[in-house]
Amino acid sequence: MSSTFDIRYVVILVINIIKSQTSMPWDWDPFDLNGHFTWTKFWILSTLFLIFSFTSIRIPLTCPLHIWHVQVHLGEFSITLVVLFVTSLLFPQSLFWYVYPIITLHSLCFAWVSNLFGSFVHWARDNLSTVPSLNLFISSIETDAADLEQELVGLGDGGAQV
Repeated sequence: MSSTFDIRYVVILVINIIKSQTSMPWDWDPFDLNGHFTWTKFWILSTLFLIFSFTSIRIPLTCPLHIWHVQVHLGEFSITLVVLFVTSLLFPQSLFWYVYPIITLHSLCFAWVSNLFGSFVHWARDNLSTVPSLNLFISSIETDAADLEQELVGLGDGGAQV
């Protein structure tokens, strides 16, 4: 089985390279997401988000020169690409260039990180279960309303008890 590469990673990268080459300030918001909210803007961004999130376009990394094919899969959801898409829209360019490699590297070793995190959770659960239980008992004493009234009157007189 040959290995393939998802073009969606490159699309996000190219869009952000184009955005960074403009002469706009570092906090430029090309889609005005932080500005005035409209339903049209919401539906357009939601549609792009869904299409981008659920459509995978893969090219093989190794293939013969005379045979070249592109694989398009619908319904292949990637949480990594969703996070990258949202960060490319919401974060300023300077922050995106720090987030992109971190998220991409995390997606490459997700299974390893997931197993490591699962092992840590099991280790913490086992160690915390050895801590003895602490029992707290809370009780209350019922007093008569007359006794309570005398205490309050006594405190109101400068703290002297009657």
